[in-house]
Amino acid sequence: MASVEQSKDNRSYYLSRGRCPRCGGKNPCVEGRVLCIECQQKHDEQQIQMRDKWRESGLCTRCGGERDSWRKLCANCRVYMSDLRRGNAKAAKERRDRLRDAGMCTRCGKTWAEPGRSWCAKCQQRHRAETKDDDNRRKDKERREARRAAGLCIDCGRPTGNGHARCQECLAARRDSNRKYVIMQKIKNQAEQARRQTNANNA
Repeated sequence: MASVEQSKDNRSYYLSRGRCPRCGGKNPCVEGRVLCIECQQKHDEQQIQMRDKWRESGLCTRCGGERDSWRKLCANCRVYMSDLRRGNAKAAKERRDRLRDAGMCTRCGKTWAEPGRSWCAKCQQRHRAETKDDDNRRKDKERREARRAAGLCIDCGRPTGNGHARCQECLAARRDSNRKYVIMQKIKNQAEQARRQTNANNA
């Protein structure tokens, strides 16, 4: 079995040549990624299955560690995600201040803000619609938690009978939906790669 150092060296070798390290350099990497299309699809499928397994077991959906029953992430992952948001928050604040000083909408930055407000009329209307959607999502979450506590399927409300958060029918439907999503992403990536290759050939 190759050592950790050898594995790292092999990975660096393939990536430096634009080849996928997971399949041993057989295929080129998808632009902007470190894996080829086939390996990326396998990776996505494995990640989806793992996250579903962690979620159903009441574990952190990012790392599989222990978490509070009412949260999706463990304490370490929450801190990590919070640090990411704070890093982006500084740049976002600078943008908002710049637009506000210019009298522009701080949300879209494309038109003038309404008098006495930070947003334009279109963004205010969009925000009200999003707030309504947030209320609906909150109600859906409360309904799912109530069903979970009662031992019912969080999707359809029927008894699960399998110790999972979903019944067998809803589990199968979710897996089928995930598989279709992965396939669509693969087709999208292939189409994008073909378009880029065509543009490169015509250049």
